[in-house]
Amino acid sequence: MAPRPSRVPLVALAIAVMAVSACGSGLSARQLASTPAWFKAKQKEIASQDYPDLASIPDPAVATQSDGRWRAVEEELLVEGAAIDASPRAAPAPPEAAAVEAFESEARGAVENARPK
Repeated sequence: MAPRPSRVPLVALAIAVMAVSACGSGLSARQLASTPAWFKAKQKEIASQDYPDLASIPDPAVATQSDGRWRAVEEELLVEGAAIDASPRAAPAPPEAAAVEAFESEARGAVENARPK
């Protein structure tokens, strides 16, 4: 009986052909032609730049620390905090068993009604 020929070279050739075809299947001319003009313009604009100029980036600590802005944020948070404190849900549950059960059933009903159906 004659020895069976090895299929390793055939498999290696098939893998090599698939790898070459994968490398050659980049962007087609049609795909390159459909590239938006703004993208091509930006490519040309940044092609001459090696790295961004880090000195031109503003200091984030200075850029975001406006006293008026932070006062407005503080006022907004205080108003929201007062609204939360005024909510009946912010009060602690009463210690009586009947009141606790009523509170729990009301809370469960609110959760059940909030679930998507």
